[in-house]
Amino acid sequence: MNGIKAVIMAGGFGTRLKPLTDTFPKPLAPILNEPVLSHILRHLFRHGINDAALTLKFMPEMIKGLYNDYYEGVNLTYFTEDEPMGTAGGVKNCEECLSDEFIVASGDGIWDYDITSAYEYHKSKNADVTILCAQTPFPSSYGVVMSDKDGKIIKFAEKPSYGEIFSDRVNTGIYIIKKEILKLVPKGKAFDFSCDLFPRMMSEGYSIYAYNAEGSWCDIGSLDEYRRCNIEALSGKYSISGYVPQYRNVYDSVVAENFSCGKNTSVCTSVIHENVTLGSGVSVSGSVICKNVSIGDGVRIPDGCVIGAYSVIGEGVTLEENTVIPTCTVINGEAFMKNVIKKGTLFGTDGIKGSFYGSLSCDSISLLGACVGSNAEKIGLICDNSQRAITACEIFASGVKYGGGKCMYFKNGFLAMANFINMYYRFDITVYIKSLPDDDGLHVIFRDKNGLKPKAAFERKVESMFFSKQVPISDNIYDVENVNGMEELYKSALANQCGDCLNGLEGYKIILGHSKECRVLSGVLSALGADVYEYTSPDSDEYICIDIDEETDSIRLSQTYGSDVCTADKYHIIAAIIALEEKDQLPYIALSYYDPPIYAHIAKEKGIGTLYYLDSPSSSLSQDDKAREAFYTCIFKSDPLAACIKLLWLLKKNNVRLSYIMRSIGSFFVREDTVKIPLKLRAHTLAKIYEENLPIQRIYGDGVIIKNGNAISTLGICENGFRIITQGYTASAASDIVAEIIDSIGDIQ
Repeated sequence: MNGIKAVIMAGGFGTRLKPLTDTFPKPLAPILNEPVLSHILRHLFRHGINDAALTLKFMPEMIKGLYNDYYEGVNLTYFTEDEPMGTAGGVKNCEECLSDEFIVASGDGIWDYDITSAYEYHKSKNADVTILCAQTPFPSSYGVVMSDKDGKIIKFAEKPSYGEIFSDRVNTGIYIIKKEILKLVPKGKAFDFSCDLFPRMMSEGYSIYAYNAEGSWCDIGSLDEYRRCNIEALSGKYSISGYVPQYRNVYDSVVAENFSCGKNTSVCTSVIHENVTLGSGVSVSGSVICKNVSIGDGVRIPDGCVIGAYSVIGEGVTLEENTVIPTCTVINGEAFMKNVIKKGTLFGTDGIKGSFYGSLSCDSISLLGACVGSNAEKIGLICDNSQRAITACEIFASGVKYGGGKCMYFKNGFLAMANFINMYYRFDITVYIKSLPDDDGLHVIFRDKNGLKPKAAFERKVESMFFSKQVPISDNIYDVENVNGMEELYKSALANQCGDCLNGLEGYKIILGHSKECRVLSGVLSALGADVYEYTSPDSDEYICIDIDEETDSIRLSQTYGSDVCTADKYHIIAAIIALEEKDQLPYIALSYYDPPIYAHIAKEKGIGTLYYLDSPSSSLSQDDKAREAFYTCIFKSDPLAACIKLLWLLKKNNVRLSYIMRSIGSFFVREDTVKIPLKLRAHTLAKIYEENLPIQRIYGDGVIIKNGNAISTLGICENGFRIITQGYTASAASDIVAEIIDSIGDIQ
């Protein structure tokens, strides 16, 4: 590879590695007591690369001072950014000193790939860009790729949300690039490889190939990964060298020089930097201790903890798992609790669930409110009528105020009402808090201004701020506005589903269930002229039954007309609305990729346009943004009360029975299933199923498609494993394909 030059991207701030990166930039994070950057430069030199450019931004002088202009056979040229330029923008700044084809590597990873073989592969494919790829069971922190049989990349998603994951193969941040491709990168502008350049190249027909590298790779982008990388390197996994002194009572750990410990002290599977002192009877397990830390007698440091540099922990302190102690912290007894940071995952597939006396305690809810208030200007807040949820809402509202957000609190309601107030006021975020059936559980649900789950970027910002406890102090503090009369406004909006017809449902006899949703629905139906029965039945063989239950996410609407009885669930109700609505009233319908295909089929027959939105997009994309805006006009998709009233009005307006419209649509059956599968196996299993069904997959969109002659399923990752939404001509056809999918999952495992 003589003459090939390399660029090492070494300018990141290393935010996720704090408190380690309080005292050094991420490329200087020690692996086996040697900086990551040193390992990378040695490996490049072994493959004949003698010249490297380094893009710098954070603590550049520390890197320059350590390496100067030459390190172990590699000449170094530095390019320091005044403003962050993104990965591709930073490489663009180095353009003048690059070879016609060059290597790009992130400065925050350890790898032992055969870069020479990768270059030969790149040349054989005549690729514009070759991405070295690795497999990982946890791909959501990386760029996920899928290639065809020839290796050409056909689908790419950067840091995908749950629903966007389709493979366990990820971008390692190591590229081989033709220099001419840099013409696509604007000069002097922030531009990213994964988010900007690669999508543009794919849309314009450039060739990007995936090289399935053999060997080992570890990205040290998080504290857990940093510790894991050190321990794996110690076992010889990455074929790298370093100096690890040996100390008594230290097991499977990387410990630096000037370490001392007292009697009966043990260290296991941990990383300890230089000049650390442990007292007697100390236990350290699965943790990281930064330099110049002093720990007193009897301290217990369990798995997942990180102690920032220059900190002091007094005698007898026991930390909880995953505790992060900031740099220069002094801890004595229990006084430390307000100063520590926790690591972990906050959001699930739909909001946050936890215990009111545990992960969603009063302090946590207040902090969560402050984080939301700091990331959204206008916030709507509503809860169910349980005392637990009401208390949580009031605490959350005080946190929003501290974070600088403007909060309107609507007291008691249900999820459909939360969706309505969100759409009515166009809040940046609406929060609905409800109690879970267990003794102390809470579920905090978030919706954006269009009534959909917020984008993953919002969740990441809130999560990062929550665990770091670094909420900016706002210059503006707004009082919480308590809003009354929201239920009447909601009822009025529901009545508007019948247009201007004041007695649009006159003549209908309707039996309602006893849920809180049905209680609200009762008043609206009566106002529209229907005869409503809640605890009795009409003396007639012509009537309608409606039952709505938020807890089970179910709607049942049946119409009896003598011996003609027809029942519709939520899927059939929406399908019937699309079939009955006039095109000028519904020019577009916004659909989820998990929605039954029957919706799009009916819309196409009616001449209604379809726009698809991602369940929780990782980034802002124009096609997704347009669909999310269109969802705002499709209230019947998110509000079961509105859907029932809309359907009844359309049946009345068109003078047809439910059975007639169901026959015109044709028979279909939809079922929802969840398959439990261990977290570490989910992405790999999904990738295998995707590859087995490659010809029918979407280039853009959520989930993996599986189909046979009579049914079609969309499979995606959820909190407990896989979520499967299936549409079949019959219930048995849907059951058959689900059974096939479950068998396939078992075979792959």
